Amino acid sequence: MKQTFTLYICVGVAGYQAGHVSVLDFDRSTVSNEYQLLSAVDVEIDVPEYDIVQMELDGIDTQIARIRADAQVKVNNLTQRKQELLAIGHDE
Repeated sequence: MKQTFTLYICVGVAGYQAGHVSVLDFDRSTVSNEYQLLSAVDVEIDVPEYDIVQMELDGIDTQIARIRADAQVKVNNLTQRKQELLAIGHDE
C-alpha cells in the first residue's frame, strides 16, 4: 500500500552535531536550537502489508526466549557453584 510521508532534512549548527545532516519524520529545529531545517520533502513509499498482531506475538516469543536463556545461565552458574561447594566439603 502506498503512503506519503513528509521528511525533514535538518543540519546541526551547534555543539557536537555541527555539520551533521539528519533526515527525520519531524522538524528537529522546532525542538532544538542546535538544528536548522534545510528542507521538507514529501515522499511516497510502497509499505508492505503486515500483520501487527503477528509481529507483536513474534516479539513476545523473542523476549521469552531471551529471558529463558538469561535465566538458564544463572541456573547453570548456581549449579556449578553448588557442585564446587559440595566437592570442597568432600575433600576435607
